[in-house]
Amino acid sequence: MKTILPVFLLVFMVTCNCDLNAQNMIYPIPSFNVKVIGTAIFQESRLEQGSQNNAKERRAMNVKGGVCGLLTDSCSYVATIYSLDGLTRLGPFTVQCGETLTVEIDDREWGVIIFSGSQLCVDVWIEEFGDPQKKCLED
Repeated sequence: MKTILPVFLLVFMVTCNCDLNAQNMIYPIPSFNVKVIGTAIFQESRLEQGSQNNAKERRAMNVKGGVCGLLTDSCSYVATIYSLDGLTRLGPFTVQCGETLTVEIDDREWGVIIFSGSQLCVDVWIEEFGDPQKKCLED
């Protein structure tokens, strides 16, 4: 009986440590169908995407959450959008499941923090739009 308690404590500590590491994971933008329990962090990395930095383009951050698996009557989550340089924070926004939060952003790199009291499946992506003035000049 004396050996069971230390073995149980060791297994419990290892399991808790793995769970904490999973919760602190940073997901790339774009990400789709990510299961979120509690808090999740998403960050853009243009170096990984290989995209060029074009200050003339308009961009929009999109966040959409929904229920994973079982259906519930209502569901909501809180999303905060922030620049990775730490100068700008947009939100927090309370979003109903199934709705898409769209926020215009500039050419800096951005991130999103999601807070939820229940399990969600979340999509986070950025849309880029051409400069409307440039298009008018070309026509």
